[in-house]
Amino acid sequence: MENASKALLIAGAILICILLIAIGMYIYNSANATIKSAASQMSQQEKDIYNAKVKPYVGDTIKGSEVISMIETIISMNQENATQTGKFISVNATLKNAKAVPSTLASNCETCNYYTGDGDNSEANVSEATQSMTKLKSKINSSKRYEVTTTESEGVIHTVQITESGATASPSPSTTP
Repeated sequence: MENASKALLIAGAILICILLIAIGMYIYNSANATIKSAASQMSQQEKDIYNAKVKPYVGDTIKGSEVISMIETIISMNQENATQTGKFISVNATLKNAKAVPSTLASNCETCNYYTGDGDNSEANVSEATQSMTKLKSKINSSKRYEVTTTESEGVIHTVQITESGATASPSPSTTP
């Protein structure tokens, strides 16, 4: 009888230990999911600050020099935010000379973009996308006008579309006498 009561006590202790471990795992998994969720979501103020770097360049008659500055800004932002989910801005372009747009631009951007593609914005993928954007930047003519539009998801700009318009930028006034 004495051995049976000890066996029951041991079995009860084992069951209590298993229950405590299960509760601990449940709490850990719940906390981990909450942390991941919070980390992947930006506050509205963070979204506004993030978008503010690109919004000044959005419009239908943007000078080529401003488009070049915008692409440089986007490259810088993408490099700063490499490996951060949802913080990659793709650049798409429609130019009169279709061959001027790098053939790898769309695929490299899609690989990195969380909202339109794989969302794998590792440093290596961002570097490849940066090379394509740099090639595009060299094809933008500063004397032409462009239309720049954005696409947002969850309040975050994730794609910039550059379209060449027919008008040319008016030259700066000359200061020669």
